[in-house]
Amino acid sequence: MRTQLFDLGELGSPVRRYIVGMVMGCRSYAGFDEAGQRAAVRALLEAARDALDGYPFLAGDAFGAVDILVAGALQGVQPVDAEHLRLKPATRRAWTWPELADEAGDLIEWRDALYAERRHA
Repeated sequence: MRTQLFDLGELGSPVRRYIVGMVMGCRSYAGFDEAGQRAAVRALLEAARDALDGYPFLAGDAFGAVDILVAGALQGVQPVDAEHLRLKPATRRAWTWPELADEAGDLIEWRDALYAERRHA
């Protein structure tokens, strides 16, 4: 098991702001900086890829809160399938960021596998 934990570091605040905007239902709230948020999410995606590096979870062999946080952040890139999260079509479209969803296909698959294995109705 790896001893170094996945650390959001300076990404913490931008990612939290992004998730709050996503939960509020849109990315058009006052003060939203799309380019800055896109860069923050891309940095988070790259950090997640680096942390996974062949491991099943971001902290290595142990499932933890950081896996839940990153899986949640991916909801604003592309929501998980309807069997896990029922959304109306317009909400699903609003929560999908097509450009980033294309770039994050591997992490979306990882997140979907987490939901299939860990989420209980």
